[in-house]
Amino acid sequence: MTMAGYWKFLIGMAAVAAGISGSYLLGDYRGYHRSFSARTNDCVYGGTLEVESHLSALKNFRAGKTAEGIETIEARLDSQLLLMDPQHQFQPLNAITLAQIQKTIQNARAYRLAHPRKSKRSGIDTLVSDLFKRN
Repeated sequence: MTMAGYWKFLIGMAAVAAGISGSYLLGDYRGYHRSFSARTNDCVYGGTLEVESHLSALKNFRAGKTAEGIETIEARLDSQLLLMDPQHQFQPLNAITLAQIQKTIQNARAYRLAHPRKSKRSGIDTLVSDLFKRN
């Protein structure tokens, strides 16, 4: 191989490496933004469900249907607790979040000890009871 051929080869390899690196970085950038968008949508969607639950409970309370209002809040509490179960977390959580989860579970356990209930969703009741036993 001549010296000119050698330099062409090196320049060609550098161009290929730059192209691969650029494609990787662009793909990583796009993937990050798609992932961020999905997480944002999940959070906003969850927030709308929370607001709808509060509105339902408030409507029941204002209509004098206290038991129905309490049940709406209790059912939402169960659903939220199960989402917080440290045994089923898919993402690594930081220490502050884990401490807040433990505090919330302990407060919910204390509340349920003072105000026990059986819902129409026995499977959910069992899962919440198991969560309280583990934490």
